[in-house]
This record gives sequence, C-alpha cells and structure tokens, in this order.
Amino acid sequence: MNTFHPQYLTDSQGNNISVVIPFAEYEQILKQLDELEGIRLHVNTHTGKRPSIPLDEFVRQRMAFSKPVQSTHNGEPIGSPLL
Repeated sequence: MNTFHPQYLTDSQGNNISVVIPFAEYEQILKQLDELEGIRLHVNTHTGKRPSIPLDEFVRQRMAFSKPVQSTHNGEPIGSPLL
C-alpha cells in the first residue's frame, strides 16, 4: 500500500479546490494507472468482453494511452519509461 502526502489548497471559504502531491508520488500514481489499464485489457480479452488483437496493435494502443514518464536526478535518467 502506498502512502501519499497530499496538500490541499482551499479558497477563502475553506473549500478544497486543488491537491498538490510530490512529483514522485504523481509518477507512482501514473505507473499504477498504467498497470491497471494493462490488467483491465488482459481481463477483458480473456473474458470475451474484448476480442483478441495482434501484439503490434496492442502496443500501439498502449503507447497512445500513456505518455512515457522519464524521471531524472541531476540530469541523468533513472528508472525506465512506461509503455
């Protein structure tokens, strides 16, 4: 289970209007969403809810769904970009 550290921005009446999270936590959320989408596609394909597709079509759809995220530290890439 991930622990997130949100900060809430409020208007003058105290209503929450935005949430700020550290960038590393944002990247983790994107990664988890990407993994969940892959699981959803797999389940839908194997339960008959979605027809099978060729691998190159699957990769094209995944690339269109998620933009690669590249983390850097001191200008050097760390980790690997998402599919």
